[in-house]
Formats: sequence, structure tokens, C-alpha cells
Amino acid sequence: NELDHVAHIDGRYLLRPQTTGVVGFQFRETDYIGDQPIGFDPRYGTVMSDDRNARSYYGYVGLDHNFRPDLTGSLRVGGRYTDYYNNPASQNQGSPYAMTSLRYTYLPESYLEFGSSYDYSATPQFSVNNAGDMTLNAQSATLYATLRHRITPKLYGGIIAQFQNSTYYGGKYDNDTDKFYLVGLSLQYRFTPNFSAEAGYNYDHLDSQVTYDYDRNRVYIGVTGTY
Repeated sequence: NELDHVAHIDGRYLLRPQTTGVVGFQFRETDYIGDQPIGFDPRYGTVMSDDRNARSYYGYVGLDHNFRPDLTGSLRVGGRYTDYYNNPASQNQGSPYAMTSLRYTYLPESYLEFGSSYDYSATPQFSVNNAGDMTLNAQSATLYATLRHRITPKLYGGIIAQFQNSTYYGGKYDNDTDKFYLVGLSLQYRFTPNFSAEAGYNYDHLDSQVTYDYDRNRVYIGVTGTY
């Protein structure tokens, strides 16, 4: 089992009428709460699930810019330092961090958005190499495109396409990769501004150097309430 918590704070400064500068800090904690042995390390003995717990500290700068009333963009770049505070092999890690997005609003409540990110990604995969290093996470580079269209005043349709390339850090899987592809379709009906129902379909494909490749079809239905 895994719990992931994120908190961030941003300072914003209006550089120009259409451009806002951002300086921010983010804290992220990832806890594996199974409280069970998950492997054996030749140097340190039995490995427990919480040996992979992580605290990540991010610092970044960025810009939010309105190119036109219907075209906006956002950029964040910086770095991340992750402290594996229970790890006996002292595999603390620094890494770049980035996030971008570009949104074109072609009709009221209808838009096309492109984006990317590079960040830490928790993983259930685990291995240990002869030096005693463990597989602790993956560094994930993600590209996505989203179309959101208002079909009627209360009915909305969505299409999403996403590609993620994840590179494992540590253990026997160090520098191995997973390539994950996703295409999704959805319909949302808003009964009120605060209550809606949604149904959708996702197709997933995984091409992995670590585990089994697979194709997956998911169908879902649900309701959302906001306050």
C-alpha cells in the first residue's frame, strides 16, 4: 500500500500585463505502509516496505503567459532532492523537474491542451543489486494532449492521449524503462454546477523492460460532487 502527499506554495509577480513570474517550493512525501518484508539485501538483510519511503523537496521558477485571450501557456522548471530516510544504502537523489502546458480555448468551455512533465514517479517494482542498492523510483517523462468539448449546455465530451517513458532508479532495474501509452474517451453530464456524472473508456498499453507487457481496456462510470 502507498500514500502520496503533496503540498506547495507559490510566490507570483506580475512582470507584464500578460505575463506572471512564479517562484515556488513543493514538498512531497511517499510512504509505503504495507509494513511487510519485500526482499533481501545481501549487505543489509531483510528489506521492509517502508525502507523505500521518500521525502522530496522541490524548488522551481516559472512563467504563466496569456498569448491571446484564447491561448495561454505555463512553464515550471527547477530541481528536486529526494531523501530516502529509511534506506541503509544512502541512495538520496537529485533530479531535474519540469512541467509545461499550452491551452487553446476555441469555444466557451471547450479547449485543446498540450503538455509535458518530468518528475519522480513511485513504483511497485523492486530489486536489489550486488552492491546493496535498491530500486526506489522511476523518473518519468510524460507528454499528453487533451480535447474538452461542450456538446450541449450540460453535456461535455473529452479525449485524452498520453505517453509516459519511465526510467528506473537503483537496483538491478537501474536505467531500465517502461513505456506506457493511454487513449481515453469520456462523457460528462452536469446536473448542476456542483454535481455531475461521467462515463468513459480507456485503452492502455505497457511496453516494459522490467515486467510483462500488457494491453488493458477499462470502462468506468461515476459521480462527482464539488463544494
